[in-house]
Amino acid sequence: MKSVSAVVRAAAAERVLGWIDETLARFNVRFDSYVSEAALERKREIAQAIERLRAAGLALRGRTAPSGSARRQFGDDKDRVLIRATGDTRTSAPTVRT
Repeated sequence: MKSVSAVVRAAAAERVLGWIDETLARFNVRFDSYVSEAALERKREIAQAIERLRAAGLALRGRTAPSGSARRQFGDDKDRVLIRATGDTRTSAPTVRT
């Protein structure tokens, strides 16, 4: 049986996604499906994507890495933090899982 907090969290997430859908519909944007960041974490997909980027030389570490080499290659305006100093990946990392 789910805890009360889990039920409330799921209901809140569903409501928020409904609001997001309504907002996006006003811009004629529709998504067929969503994937939660928590689901990506449980499957370790974020960590796997970061490792693939590191292996390809596209995830730079620290300030000693060549500044902007990956961003210039892909036309981005700035380097993106994938892992904060605290180990948190909830910034840009989930968006690069594919």
